[in-house]
Amino acid sequence: MVKNTAAIEIAELRDALAYAEYLLTKNMQEKEELLKTNTAHAFEMSKVEDQLKNTADGKRKAEGVINQMNQKFKVAEEQQKTMQGQVKDRLTLLQREISFRENEIGKMKNEISDKEGTISKVSVSDQLNQEGKRNL
Repeated sequence: MVKNTAAIEIAELRDALAYAEYLLTKNMQEKEELLKTNTAHAFEMSKVEDQLKNTADGKRKAEGVINQMNQKFKVAEEQQKTMQGQVKDRLTLLQREISFRENEIGKMKNEISDKEGTISKVSVSDQLNQEGKRNL
């Protein structure tokens, strides 16, 4: 019964680990998409800058747009880093938990083996006692 409970817990932890890995992969893909979007925005900003260089007012507006886009990208990048850190921390925690549970299972297996040996000795002793009584 203990083995089943431990096996279920390990299976649940493995499922959680797989889910954390899925989230990490998803976050990395989102980061790549953000980088692609940022590259496209950088190209677009470059074109806008070229067009607006002729007027000082246009230049100021372009700089404002560039600053806004840079700030948005920085915020998105920080959120992505935070999210990745949380996922990595969770993944590490789950890996530690699995290792701990596997160690517990190993200890329980050893205890069961020791108890089975003791039970075997008791059974042999009982059999010898019964045979001794029969011989008397």
